[in-house]
Amino acid sequence: MAWEWLAPAGTVIGTLITAGLGGWIGSRHSGRIQQRQHAFDRETSVIERGRERADDAIAALRTLQHHSTTIARWHYVPPSLDSDDVTESRAAHERLGAAIEYLTVQTVRRQIELIYLVIGMSALVTRYGRTEFETTEMMIVSACAEGITVLGRYLRDEQADEPSQTVQALLNAYNRTRALFASPSPCTYPKFT
Repeated sequence: MAWEWLAPAGTVIGTLITAGLGGWIGSRHSGRIQQRQHAFDRETSVIERGRERADDAIAALRTLQHHSTTIARWHYVPPSLDSDDVTESRAAHERLGAAIEYLTVQTVRRQIELIYLVIGMSALVTRYGRTEFETTEMMIVSACAEGITVLGRYLRDEQADEPSQTVQALLNAYNRTRALFASPSPCTYPKFT
């Protein structure tokens, strides 16, 4: 009598073990697939957001290039005399700065960050940085054109090669200005005797 129940009970127990093991393996496999899909979706989302911000940064650079004369006077225009051009230029400069953190290629990010800093300090850089550019407006226009080129390559997925001569000139001028203001030389007064 005990032998009669052994086969059905063994079959049920074997089926439960097989189903449990199969379910566990299947759930782990589907969990891995979901994790990969989530990582892919997140990476795609970051890339798409970076492309949208790069488009916005290009529009901001074109606006800054158009208002280069206004930007050159930023440090000299009193706040009470702010015009629509100054407000629009500063808003474009802020949009350019906001786009930097969304750029996924490090070389592009560093070059656009340099362009952002140089444009913001353009009056100081041309005054104290001994630049290769003749005027502040010329430096701003060149920086904006170079930024548009760099972001265009980024959007086309072209390899980011070494910085151009314009970016190198901007970097040199910025570093000279920063070094000048970071460690001011001691002021020496003539001795009156």
